[in-house]
Amino acid sequence: MRKHIKMQALILAVVLLVGAVLYGFLYQADNKYTSALPGGYGYNVLPNDLEQVSFLVDGWEYYPGQLLSPSDFEGGIQPEYYTYIGKHANFSDFLGSPYGTATYRLTLENPGEPTELALYLPELLCAGRIYINGVLVGEQGSLEPYAPRVMDGVYALAVDGSAEIIIQCANYTHYYSGMYHPPAVGTLGTISRMLTLRLVVYGFLCFTALAISLFHLVQWLLGKDKLTRWMGLLSLAFALRVSYPFIRALGIPSVRPLYALEDLCGNLVLLCAVLLAGELSGSREHQYHRYGAVPAAAALCLFTVLFPLLILPYAPVFINLYEPIWKLPLSMENCGRPLLDFFGGARPFSGLGPWPLSSVCRRAIWSVCCRISHHRQPL
Repeated sequence: MRKHIKMQALILAVVLLVGAVLYGFLYQADNKYTSALPGGYGYNVLPNDLEQVSFLVDGWEYYPGQLLSPSDFEGGIQPEYYTYIGKHANFSDFLGSPYGTATYRLTLENPGEPTELALYLPELLCAGRIYINGVLVGEQGSLEPYAPRVMDGVYALAVDGSAEIIIQCANYTHYYSGMYHPPAVGTLGTISRMLTLRLVVYGFLCFTALAISLFHLVQWLLGKDKLTRWMGLLSLAFALRVSYPFIRALGIPSVRPLYALEDLCGNLVLLCAVLLAGELSGSREHQYHRYGAVPAAAALCLFTVLFPLLILPYAPVFINLYEPIWKLPLSMENCGRPLLDFFGGARPFSGLGPWPLSSVCRRAIWSVCCRISHHRQPL
């Protein structure tokens, strides 16, 4: 018994160490905010090395409730607010509702030679126009008449001394609104490599999870083992959750149902993990699991479908209640549930495969699933 406890402790220590190293590496190598360009209020400055992707995070002029074109700024409009991208999840901080319009403006300074760059603009929520140096270079969806469409765009960016970027946004569809993900600048080659790597990573996550799901669901159909069923459904929900780059590439215009599906799949990962943990630890017969944890996780799944589809469109004032609730699985994961399983007498062997992995390892696996599921753009 003591030897088994020591082995569990060793596995836990290894998982924590590997996790810490992995998250530290991602923080340094895959973090938009640590790769942000320097600058000040209303401007960013390009680096000397243009072969690295840089992100336009800070210094944006922000005009909530207004759609301003380049001609409007010729009259010397003074900025009302400055913001960094990601600070405001939607327009409700200024407009009292996620629904409305806003304009973002930034000047990009180039201290070097004139250069041709590419501007990568991920999903404007949920429609927008992009002006560069006073010229309309692209649209995502339609502002007038309003037609939402979530898509990514790459636009030519010529910088000779300085370049002006103006982005108009409108949202009457989603609980996020405006420019929530920082744009990126770089040469066309560096932007292309970044997007290719992103698709490779998401492809690996998605199709590996689909293969795992198929393997376990077939095992369940042949043997009716609940462990393989929940593991198969967990993997399937995770695969659907991380498939959104491919769905976006198809240009599907159904914005509200697609986001509801993403939120639902993220919480289905939690529900399946709760059911899986109950089978592994033997707690499924306990009242706190049967009448507490499982119904709560199922209610979260139902909430993430009904609230954005049936309530927010007619009562957007409740928007600020939604995000903290649907992100609850990530908060629960931070509360140290793996330690409870570790000291709770989980079974060392299971029917999920030929190796005696502990519940701590399995909890670590679904922890990674939860974290990836609730962070939409790691690349």
